[in-house]
Amino acid sequence: MRNNKLRENELLSLKTQAELKMLQAQINPHFLYNTLEAINMRSMKNGNSEISLIVSSLAEMFRYSVSNGVGKVPLAMELSHVQNYMSIQQIRFGDQFKYELEVPEHLTQLAVVKFILQPIVENCLKHGLSGFEEGGIVRIKVLEREDLLFIEVSDNGIGMDKDTVIRVNAEIQRSLDNQIDGYENQGGIGLSNVYHRLHLFYKEQVAMKVGSSPMKGTTVTISFPLYQA
Repeated sequence: MRNNKLRENELLSLKTQAELKMLQAQINPHFLYNTLEAINMRSMKNGNSEISLIVSSLAEMFRYSVSNGVGKVPLAMELSHVQNYMSIQQIRFGDQFKYELEVPEHLTQLAVVKFILQPIVENCLKHGLSGFEEGGIVRIKVLEREDLLFIEVSDNGIGMDKDTVIRVNAEIQRSLDNQIDGYENQGGIGLSNVYHRLHLFYKEQVAMKVGSSPMKGTTVTISFPLYQA
């Protein structure tokens, strides 16, 4: 009797999973994007600028996610994706933080691996600026040096002590072997995931380092070879 009940529950679970996968397969990306655009146009018509901004930013994030594969894109596109993400977060959290860019125009067309910046920025908000009511700053700075592109993502948040910084950097390096996801944001993509994907493209030419001090913020620096998009 008990075995029959267990088997029944197992079959029900499998049936539910199959139905979910079928529903997911039926979601047409273009339909979803067009629906978001329709909501955006209706919001603009009704004068609701905040909803319009959220929906249009979300639509652009979705389009970026389903286009251009998973390879490299111009830095300008990756920064635009981050800007859309930050636009939504600034509406959510009001004056909690500001977002700043220091990016020379001539570097914006260089090729970078897709989806490397938004997870790091998300970590800044979830970890570094956690508990801030105002005055937070998230900054992305880009520079070139000796045929390498350097990208620094920093915040002025709560920071980490020396031992934690050492552990996080060690976990990032070990992630290539053990799939450890150091300094991860819950439910999102951790720094180790970003480093692992960068390493797939650039091998030993990529570097990632986390620097931080208590109450003095955190900076994540990545570097890899310069390539035109």
